[in-house]
Amino acid sequence: MSNNEFLGDALDFWKGGMFKRLCEGNLLKDLHVEPMITDKKEWKHEELTVYSKILQLKSIDKIIHSEPFIENRHNYFESIKYNGDLFLDPDTGITTSSVTKKHITKDEIDFLLAVNNNRVLAVYQHNAIGKNIRDRVNQIITFLKQTMIGSYFTSYESSTVAMIFISKDKKRIDDIYYHECRLFGPVNDKRTQLFQ
Repeated sequence: MSNNEFLGDALDFWKGGMFKRLCEGNLLKDLHVEPMITDKKEWKHEELTVYSKILQLKSIDKIIHSEPFIENRHNYFESIKYNGDLFLDPDTGITTSSVTKKHITKDEIDFLLAVNNNRVLAVYQHNAIGKNIRDRVNQIITFLKQTMIGSYFTSYESSTVAMIFISKDKKRIDDIYYHECRLFGPVNDKRTQLFQ
């Protein structure tokens, strides 16, 4: 999300439908959102309201920052005081190389996980140009697993984007994965992965 130019596009509805299903199934608990806004100015109340409705949040208060993602990344993530389940919505996703404001880094994810070992992070991942989304997700998970010992991962993939779920609580990741398996049935192997 992160940029109001794309506010309300089809991918926001994709995210919202998934979150509604996972929250109603009690697989995500009291989900809050970090939009990682890349616009030059703070989002207005009306923009935040649209965003929260599309993501099917119960309240606009579930959105942590309404101001743009700042240059001092450490201070930005340190200012997130909420320690429950969190959706991170960078423009592009998790970086495996250069860092821009459109990405979140492995160290930032690790920092947010360290706050609460039971927390689930859901991270939006856009496809890299010229890559198959499954190949890109596998590349990212391989990169994260090199140093994020004791973390567990599952993904839900469309044809161009994915949601990567990360936690130090293996059962919570397994539960999300098997919930999605039941939903997708015969096409599950094309839509979800569990990384051991």
